[in-house]
Amino acid sequence: MRKEDGVSTVIILILLLFQCCIVRAAENNTQNIASIIRVWGFLNYQNSYVLTSSIHWDEELIRALSIYDESKDEKKSISSLFEKLPEQAVNDNLNVDWRIYSRSAWIEKDSLLDVTTKARLKAMLIAKKPFPNRYLEKSYADVIKFNYPHDINWDQKNKNHRLLSLAQYWTKMNFFNPYQELLPSWDQTLIDLIPIFINADSEEDFYVALLQMNARIEDSHSEFNVFPLTMQEKIFGKYFLDGVKLSHRGDTVYVKAKHPEANQELQVGDILLEIDGYSVITLLDSIKKIGSFSYHNVSRMMRVFVRSKTTSQLWKIRRAIETLNVVVNYMEFDKVLKIEPEALEEVYPDSLMYIIPEGLSPKELKDALKVARKKDGVVLDMRCYPKEHMFTLSSFFSARYRHFSTLKVVDPRRPGSFKYKKVRTSFIGKRYKKPVTVIVSDRTQSASEYTVMAIQTNSKVKVVGTRTAGANGNVVSIWLPGGFTCVYSSIGVYYPDGRPNQREGVRIVGQ
Repeated sequence: MRKEDGVSTVIILILLLFQCCIVRAAENNTQNIASIIRVWGFLNYQNSYVLTSSIHWDEELIRALSIYDESKDEKKSISSLFEKLPEQAVNDNLNVDWRIYSRSAWIEKDSLLDVTTKARLKAMLIAKKPFPNRYLEKSYADVIKFNYPHDINWDQKNKNHRLLSLAQYWTKMNFFNPYQELLPSWDQTLIDLIPIFINADSEEDFYVALLQMNARIEDSHSEFNVFPLTMQEKIFGKYFLDGVKLSHRGDTVYVKAKHPEANQELQVGDILLEIDGYSVITLLDSIKKIGSFSYHNVSRMMRVFVRSKTTSQLWKIRRAIETLNVVVNYMEFDKVLKIEPEALEEVYPDSLMYIIPEGLSPKELKDALKVARKKDGVVLDMRCYPKEHMFTLSSFFSARYRHFSTLKVVDPRRPGSFKYKKVRTSFIGKRYKKPVTVIVSDRTQSASEYTVMAIQTNSKVKVVGTRTAGANGNVVSIWLPGGFTCVYSSIGVYYPDGRPNQREGVRIVGQ
């Protein structure tokens, strides 16, 4: 081997070693920040002094992160979180059943925590917490309400302020999201998101980081609702697909309808293959990373296809046996030629009663149900959201006093723990005993799904259609630093056999 070759090999090995050291340092930095955030979040909801005193707990995280930035000493940073807390007696031999307190099982595994710190955290964990407190109160029934008692001089350009937003969200979902067992590791989610928030220097990057964070709970209920219109336009585009309606079969997106005056080369039946060189599958995957969907719901994901940052896009389509490239036009929202939604009402024999409850007044629904008793059966169209009619419909169609759902509700005195409650249909009302066909789709969500679950206790009921939204349980708002808010499904809804409605939807004939 030539001397020059040997020198080159050594240089390459040194560069590779240096690169590995940089990667390892970045990974360690992320792990250290994750430990700081986990301990801070734990103390936020498990320490009685933090829950009841006037201590500004958000500022304590900013302080701890600043100490870490200056010293790179993660243990010193974690210790700082305890400096303003009262002393407590500890039992180093305290045993915790991590099956019950699984959302805090990281305590046992975290190598940055010494024996005494772990003992303190365990003692806090198993103790009952004061409720209501500064951060939590009862909203109604088993639904909690989050309070945000702090006022921080928010600075989006401050890395630690951005990490505070992540810490607030991650902690709330860790202790209060009933569906966490349906998700990938929540601890790993924190590890994944920390570099994203650290690097979200620009306002647009930070908003995208928030969307990526919220997407991780995979909940079609959940969305941020205070994004400025200008930021929505930056991320998704200010122009909308003009005069064309899309639909899908599986992952195949196609043109379902076209306005007669639309200036588009598209035709009904055209199958969408690519937009500006990106395949439909690639676009769906990218949308899923910034949208919270209970499952791979193409119908909801493709709403992004109708928006653009430019007034035209190049679509590759399949028309019969031809593959074509066509320029597709987008317009500002108020100038778009809109296609009226199809009427859901369908034609059935006079012997059957067709009911779509959305839009009906309570009196109109009761009158329709009276007529239904004289018919041979009912077709109940639940591809809608008739929340105000839940009790009327379930009382009329369900079996009497049957266990149809088990609710998983948070125990506010032990954050991270949950209670289970059986829910039965009511005694009230004369039941309908003739055949009932219930039609559902992904438009059947939340209260609609809950109503269908109750109606399914009737052996005469058959549920048909396509997969429902899979988003159930009363929504609760979360406030984050900087004035951001979002909602999530706060109560777990399950069938009596333990099957979740979340992400799965209601049971349909053939499933």
